[in-house]
Amino acid sequence: MDLQHKLAEQIAVWMDPDKEEENQEEHILLVYGIELFLNEFLKIMLIFIIGLLMGESKLAIFFMAYVMIARKFSGGKHFKSNLMCTIFTTFTCYIGPLLCTQLRLPLVLQIAVGILEILCIFAWIPYEKEEQAFTQELRKKRKLQSLHCFLVGIFGAWLLGGVAFVNGLLLCEGIVLISTIQKK
Repeated sequence: MDLQHKLAEQIAVWMDPDKEEENQEEHILLVYGIELFLNEFLKIMLIFIIGLLMGESKLAIFFMAYVMIARKFSGGKHFKSNLMCTIFTTFTCYIGPLLCTQLRLPLVLQIAVGILEILCIFAWIPYEKEEQAFTQELRKKRKLQSLHCFLVGIFGAWLLGGVAFVNGLLLCEGIVLISTIQKK
């Protein structure tokens, strides 16, 4: 049993001390919900604190929000280990975009990468689990939502940080797409 699970157990008992004895199933569900909250909250705080310490909180918040929204529409790779998930999320939401802001890609290359990513959105989004078959209509809707998210993200990145943020967003979207493609 890991530390996060133990902490979730303690919080669940503190929140409703009688639940554990009354209904074991509800208690397990409460513990699971608390674990999910702790897992996501800790990742978000880690990225925000690193961004704050490095003087790049605007970058950290923007890319964290973008990745969370983009993954909602495309689906996202889930790791078996919380540590791997935290490393992947920290790289995707902060370290990768921060490194990309230092690149000065020519506009032609940015446009080419953007077009390639749009084509990939139409080819591979959304990721479907075997037990979760989408209707053709829902699949089309998720593709359009993902495309809309990407285009609004590009515009938002340009407004917030100019060309440097656009480079970071192209990397973020590329990582989201690769994590989706690998699952197929």
